[in-house]
Amino acid sequence: MHWSKAPTNGIDFMGARSHSATVVGHRIFVFGGSDRDENFNDLLIFDTETLYWSKPETHGQKGSIPTPQRAHSATLVGTRILVFGGGDGSNYFNDLYSLDTKTLTWSKPITSGQCPGPRRAHSANLVGSKLWIFGGGNGNKALNELYCLDTMTMTWSQITPGGTPPIGRGYHISEVIDGKIAIIGGSDGAECFSDFHLYSPSKNTWKKVPIKGPTPMLSHASVIVGRNIVVFGGHNASDYINSLQTFDLGRRKWEDRQTSGTAPEPRGYHCCCFVNHRMFVIGGYDGTQCFKDVYMLDLGEFAANELVRKKMTLQGLTPPVTTPPPSQGHPTSPLASSQPLPSSITSPLSKSARPAAPRIASFGVKSSSAANITTSGASSSSSPANKLSPNQV
Repeated sequence: MHWSKAPTNGIDFMGARSHSATVVGHRIFVFGGSDRDENFNDLLIFDTETLYWSKPETHGQKGSIPTPQRAHSATLVGTRILVFGGGDGSNYFNDLYSLDTKTLTWSKPITSGQCPGPRRAHSANLVGSKLWIFGGGNGNKALNELYCLDTMTMTWSQITPGGTPPIGRGYHISEVIDGKIAIIGGSDGAECFSDFHLYSPSKNTWKKVPIKGPTPMLSHASVIVGRNIVVFGGHNASDYINSLQTFDLGRRKWEDRQTSGTAPEPRGYHCCCFVNHRMFVIGGYDGTQCFKDVYMLDLGEFAANELVRKKMTLQGLTPPVTTPPPSQGHPTSPLASSQPLPSSITSPLSKSARPAAPRIASFGVKSSSAANITTSGASSSSSPANKLSPNQV
């Protein structure tokens, strides 16, 4: 596993956080996000073969193009990217937009059924022809609702699963493995989590996976490689980090991974995409700056081995067990499933304060003042331990 900074060309990537990045063939469609001052609704395309950035002209009728936003979801369904939810700071959205990746035309699909309420920092996963929306925050509390959009009929449904669902959260990661949706980490605005949950659409059941997880984390990003979830970066309730971890679904084990080369600076609110044995890290935020870079992690040998293991597992064979090299510098800590956010995050701050730690105001009570001071979703306490600072993320 070797890191390198991509020598990109074409237009300058403006840098962003809480944007989306969707793989379409060998290209990555990057939409929206924000810097420290404004939100975007630009569409950029990054060619992973030529490392070329472009900003193509898009089309669409009035009202069919998304407004500037961040912390939305963007999911490839056939040749369309479905963009749902998000927000621009004080506003939270539940609009659904569709981008035709061939004609670069935006539209606003007509849907029926029970649509999710406004939210951002949620997750969206496609299983078959159904798009599953979980969690996020609506400005009043962290959510743990589960919704499903049938993309064949464009009908929304609110789902009532069996089992014990994750508590409300946002800025978690979610991946689909063997037809199940994995939810890992995130935050409810007062605590940061490391727990691991699986939702089975076929059984309509939640299950908490009893494993010792990594450090509690939010705003991290991940890709799927074989039967492994590869996780990079995020915020661990104390600092932004740049560690690399993998979770093997078969062995149900987390591993810290040793890498060579020059790793990206610590960051959160970035995007990770897996294309042709390489993981691309795009943008992100470290509490001070939004990154304008693209990093590549060569997963060639690891990816090849994992694809062989996955194929053997599907054939009912026993794959060989591989032992990763010892970790250096980023030990996995078998902490409890949650960890309180430090006082630098949870103390109320003035509107002009700009500390390095992330603000998770997505989940809190909207203040009547100009500053959006927030509290934990389930609590109406005014104690400092339950308050968060003005929303900068």
